[in-house]
Amino acid sequence: MSPLQLLTLVVPTRNCPTMLNRTIGYLARIGFGGRILILDSSDGVARQMNLGTVTRHGTDLDIGLLHFEKTYLQKCRAGMGRVVTPYSVLCADDSFVFSDALGRLVEFLEDNSGHSAATGIRVSLSREPNGKCYAMPGRPILNDSPVVRFRDFASNPFPLGHAVQRTDGLINVLEVASASTDFEMTPVFAEIVLNQMPVLLGRIHFEPVAAYVCIDRGRHLPAPIVFDGDRWTTHFQNFRDGLAEQLEIAGATMDHSYVMIDRYYGDLWDGGQRASSRRPGVLGRCRRETVRHYRQLVNLIRADHLLQRRRLRTADLKGQRPEWLLMHDLLAHSSTDPFATDAANTRRAA
Repeated sequence: MSPLQLLTLVVPTRNCPTMLNRTIGYLARIGFGGRILILDSSDGVARQMNLGTVTRHGTDLDIGLLHFEKTYLQKCRAGMGRVVTPYSVLCADDSFVFSDALGRLVEFLEDNSGHSAATGIRVSLSREPNGKCYAMPGRPILNDSPVVRFRDFASNPFPLGHAVQRTDGLINVLEVASASTDFEMTPVFAEIVLNQMPVLLGRIHFEPVAAYVCIDRGRHLPAPIVFDGDRWTTHFQNFRDGLAEQLEIAGATMDHSYVMIDRYYGDLWDGGQRASSRRPGVLGRCRRETVRHYRQLVNLIRADHLLQRRRLRTADLKGQRPEWLLMHDLLAHSSTDPFATDAANTRRAA
C-alpha cells in the first residue's frame, strides 16, 4: 500500500473557485494518490463552479466535497469528522503539495508513535510566475516533556499548520482552537493554538525537503477593521485560558502555565501595540543582531535543524523537480489573475 493511501488532504475554501480549480487540476496532473476532501463555504456561482471542479476530476482523484455554513475553524472541525484515514493535512485552496514528501512524512509517523506531526520545508512563492521564492525550514522538537516542547517551540516557532498530523490529533487541535479563539476576528490567536497544540500532543519531526508551497497573496490574515481594545482583551483572555488549560493537561501547574503564556505571548494582550511602539536599546539591538548572525551561521552548517527564511535550494527539491516545474507551468499559463477572477465570482454570487 502506498503511504499516501493513509492520508487525506483537507482543503477549506470559500468563494475562490478559480484557485481551487488550479490546485485540484495540479493534483490530478501529478496523480495524487491520497484522498482529497474539500470543505466549501462558497455561495451561488462559486459554489456551482467548485462542484463542477470536483465532478470534472472525480474519475482521476479520490475526491469529495462537503458544504458548510460555518466559520473557518468550525468548518474544519466538522469536516474532519468525515475523514477516515489515520493521517491528515490541511491545504489552502491556492497551494500546492509534493506527493513524495508527504509520503515520506506519513511513513515516518507510521514508524514513530511518539510523534504527533511531521513537516517539511514550506515554500513561500510570489504571485508572479517569476517572482521571489523563499524556503521556510523547520526543525525537530524531540523532548519527552510537553512543557519543554512548548517552551522550545515558542522561543523559535515555525509553521505547523500544514504539517502531516494524526487525524485524531488534528481533530483535538481544531476543537481547542475553535473553543478558545475566533479566527475571523483575531486570527493571530488561532494560529498560535494551531501551531502549539501539535507540540503539546507529541514530538515533531522535520524532514529537510520541500513539502508545501503557499502562494504569497501580498496581504495578511483577516483581522478586525477597527481595533477594539475591550473586545481584543476578551479574545486574548479566552486564548490565554484555553492554552493554559491544555498546558495543565500536559503536566504544568496552572500558575506555571499562565507564566509561560505571558512570557511568550503576553505582548499580544493589546494587539502588540505597546510592544511595537517600544524602541529597543543598544543592548537589545546588539542581542538581536547577534542572534540573527548566529542563526545564519548555523543555517549554513545544518540547514535541516534551524528556522531561517532563505532562498530555495536545489537540494530542497530532492526527487520533486517534475512537480515543481509543473506547478510553475500552471502559474505561468494562467490566462487570468485568479484573485481578480475569484473576486468577480464573489460579486456575482452576492
